[in-house]
Amino acid sequence: KYVALSYVHGNTRMFQTTKSNYKALRRDGALESQKAKLPKTISDAMKLVAMLGERYLWVDSLSTVQDDPLHKHAHLNNVHKIFGNAHLTILAASA
Repeated sequence: KYVALSYVHGNTRMFQTTKSNYKALRRDGALESQKAKLPKTISDAMKLVAMLGERYLWVDSLSTVQDDPLHKHAHLNNVHKIFGNAHLTILAASA
């Protein structure tokens, strides 16, 4: 059971999962040390998920390895399933 976030990335460069930080980000609590780097949209969604009593949030820039074409392609091909199977989706209309 998870919540998905659909949002506009905007024009700024943001923290994302890459091949170099993938293993570190898979550790429990890994995002705690990265909170200052996260866009407000994502940190606000994390707070909302916690307020709703939910545990997991799917965010494309964090859940997909952005510099791995195979990983990214696999996720893009399944995005309809990712959003379709989410308990609910948060829609942020602007960055």
